[in-house]
Amino acid sequence: MVGNYVLVGLFLVFFGIFYYLYINRDTIAIAIVRGDFSGLSSLQMAVKDFITLTTSVIVEAFPFVVLGVAVSVLVQRYMTTERLKKNSS
Repeated sequence: MVGNYVLVGLFLVFFGIFYYLYINRDTIAIAIVRGDFSGLSSLQMAVKDFITLTTSVIVEAFPFVVLGVAVSVLVQRYMTTERLKKNSS
């Protein structure tokens, strides 16, 4: 039961963040394109930093995700149950 409240809370937090981004999308986008952040409030600067850090983490992690998927596919494709039983004994 507590898990449901946690999920609802997380949903509300993320909904609030995305709603704020939607409302201020023009101001933040213009500041990013111009490179002039002096007109942004501290909350808008925090949102800009959050977007930048989130994007960088996703971009940096993507090659490792692809490599993990490739290794997983190779193991699933070429490692049979019989081979695993034979190698473990």
